[in-house]
Amino acid sequence: MTKAPIITPVLIAGCVILMLGFSIRASFGVFQIPIAEEFGWARAEFSLAIAIQNLAWGIGQPIFGALAERFGDRRAIIAGALTYAAGLVLSSFAVTPGQHQLLEILVGFGIAGTGFGVVLAVVGRAAAPEHRSMTLGIATAAGSMGQVFGAPLAEFLLQSYAWQEVFVIFAAIILCSLFALPFIRSPHVATRAELTQGFLGGKLRGKAVEAWRGESQPADGVRLSAHSAQGAGTRYELTPSRTLDMNISACEFADNVATLLGVDVLDEGSACPLCAAPLDAKGTHCLSCMSGGDATFVHNAIRDVFYDYSARGGLRPTLEAAGLLDDHGAREARQAADEHRPADV
Repeated sequence: MTKAPIITPVLIAGCVILMLGFSIRASFGVFQIPIAEEFGWARAEFSLAIAIQNLAWGIGQPIFGALAERFGDRRAIIAGALTYAAGLVLSSFAVTPGQHQLLEILVGFGIAGTGFGVVLAVVGRAAAPEHRSMTLGIATAAGSMGQVFGAPLAEFLLQSYAWQEVFVIFAAIILCSLFALPFIRSPHVATRAELTQGFLGGKLRGKAVEAWRGESQPADGVRLSAHSAQGAGTRYELTPSRTLDMNISACEFADNVATLLGVDVLDEGSACPLCAAPLDAKGTHCLSCMSGGDATFVHNAIRDVFYDYSARGGLRPTLEAAGLLDDHGAREARQAADEHRPADV
């Protein structure tokens, strides 16, 4: 299996959009003094405008998230960039505190449309499962990096241009971020028809299993009930990942499918190499073998969890002796004496 790369075109494009959007957002504090001095506004007026902008940003995130789900990620980002640019351009013509505060609503919605809510969703869906956390961290760091150089850039531009012209320049920068959109390609999202088809397919499979169970042998009925339970087949739909311990070999997968179908996987008269008990042809003995089967693995996993938490709590637990599950005589003697196993809490 080819290892998926961490750095992808979708990640790079998302980082560019976040970096440009948040660099401009972080620079608004630099404009407080020039705007207040030109119009004689109190600093509280401009501060209220920034507060309204932040409020609109928060309100706009679920709205643009819904737009992305309904019309697609690219269209939501385009709408956000256009709203962002329109708010900046119109704010450059504002001459009263009320106008400036009202137009900051557009800027806030624009930040929401080009911010984390929309872009991180695209980056996360496009990333391989084993790299998803890293790619989301990189994209988030890119947005934070934009806030580092946004204010110095605004300060530099204000030395040569009026604040109104800098607003227009920032609007042009936001629109330039749209050139990264061709690289924003999220995986296929199921349509409503596909979701309906999958739902009906599950219902039909359930009815088929019920009919089959009614005509099958008792052993087959138990197997069908187990494999048709909710979530029983989830492991077959997981994306293989060694990092997340969700990778099985071809032999293991074949054995799983054979168990699911109920076909014979062993020869008649075979014996378990661990406990010497006779094996059934379908191989179900491995699920209950007390000398190293699934029951032992499950028991040991639960035991280790209890041991770890007990040790953290200062209870000084002791791990059970090796082979305890296989020692039937010793277990019966302890039960008769009402003794606890060493690892019990």
